[in-house]
Amino acid sequence: MWGLLTPEQQQALLKLSDTRHLCVGTLSETACRELQAQGLVRQNDDGCWRLSASGRELVLGAAQRT
Repeated sequence: MWGLLTPEQQQALLKLSDTRHLCVGTLSETACRELQAQGLVRQNDDGCWRLSASGRELVLGAAQRT
């Protein structure tokens, strides 16, 4: 699945995995919306993005393969 994501989407997931959450403006809104549609991230009421459980698993799996 990781290889099917755009570089922009991969970068957003990696940034979120490093910081636990980031607010709009720090990440690409388009990439985050696309990742949200895939169930990999979610947006909090405060506008910040967080990895979902599926997103965390994807990032960890990609890291283990490298």
